[in-house]
Amino acid sequence: MGLSGLAPQAPPVGLPQEVMAGISTAAEDVMAKIEGIVATIATAHPDLSPDFDVVLFALQRALQKLAAAQGSPTATSPTAAGSGFPGGGLSQAGPPA
Repeated sequence: MGLSGLAPQAPPVGLPQEVMAGISTAAEDVMAKIEGIVATIATAHPDLSPDFDVVLFALQRALQKLAAAQGSPTATSPTAAGSGFPGGGLSQAGPPA
């Protein structure tokens, strides 16, 4: 059972490039270490190898989603101005009749 259903999902928010670069670097280091640990465990306990492969795949997928959200047009800052509403309001043509 995963924990993803326990907390409300927040909309993706773009991270500063420096933060994303730090996350990417740390993720590469962590993945390399985890892959080494999994390889060691798989050698000692081949029956557990598929279980750890699932964990590695899930972590890689989550990191890919994070990277994809950074390039997404919906990943904007909560303080970004955004596009203006195209409607004219009451001053355009007066109130409805």
